[in-house]
Amino acid sequence: MKDLSNIPGDSFSSFHAADKATGDPLIRVMALHALAYCERLFYLEEVEEIRRADANVYDGRRLHEELQKDEEAVTLELASEALGLKGKLDAVRRRS
Repeated sequence: MKDLSNIPGDSFSSFHAADKATGDPLIRVMALHALAYCERLFYLEEVEEIRRADANVYDGRRLHEELQKDEEAVTLELASEALGLKGKLDAVRRRS
């Protein structure tokens, strides 16, 4: 897997800073996934802004609600101007 943290002239920054820096909107990682899966899905989600939650979305919401006392949900927002991409990553931080 390619290490994307060492791209010259780029640093992974917040969504908003990267969008404002270039003036061009960054492409959501999920949009690329939709495009690879089905061009019609990409059009509906990115152009018409019609998105439907599937079982994975509901499972993720349930997991957020069921966090243990020693766990904390963390959302990381990453963006790269050089790649023209942005995305969010949900993670669970466990304290030991």
